[in-house]
Amino acid sequence: MFTRILIRTFEILFIFLIIIFFSPFFMLIIILQIIFNGMPILYVDYRYGINLNKIALYKLRSMTTNLNLPENRRITWFGKILRKSSIDELPQLYNVLNGDMSLIGPRPINQNTLNYFKKNYPEKLILRQSVKPGISGYTQLLFDGSKRTWDEKIALDLKFVSNFSIKLYFKILILTIPYIFKKYYYNKTGETL
Repeated sequence: MFTRILIRTFEILFIFLIIIFFSPFFMLIIILQIIFNGMPILYVDYRYGINLNKIALYKLRSMTTNLNLPENRRITWFGKILRKSSIDELPQLYNVLNGDMSLIGPRPINQNTLNYFKKNYPEKLILRQSVKPGISGYTQLLFDGSKRTWDEKIALDLKFVSNFSIKLYFKILILTIPYIFKKYYYNKTGETL
């Protein structure tokens, strides 16, 4: 319990510092988003978080609103930059502030993934969803820009949940910074890994 309170307090203070120091950068991204991708700025997707509670997940919109195009052609050139650099994930800081997510944890899952996990990993799903989902996590750090199988994802997520500690949390948080630059280097297409 103390660990969760300490992490929650840290995350709130850390995000406020990020907002204060990087607000000019955030404003620039918003302006560029409006210029190159138009409105709306944000994309809202509904995912499942802790204890399978449904949450609204916020991202910078990286696709055109033209639904007539195939999905792989809907990503804009500016959207590719946002995805490759993980800047499209920045609005999830709001999800952390309002308590739906953590900075570190398994990624929140969508309805298709939930259905897959219920069918193939029902007992593991409950354990995986016993912690808040994160913007970054153990699973994301251990793959150098390569796609992961469901077995690999669930195994690493469960390893994180089973071994959760302040030390592991901060280790992953610190390793996330160089990972972002490594991801940018490896992920040339801007697709989700």
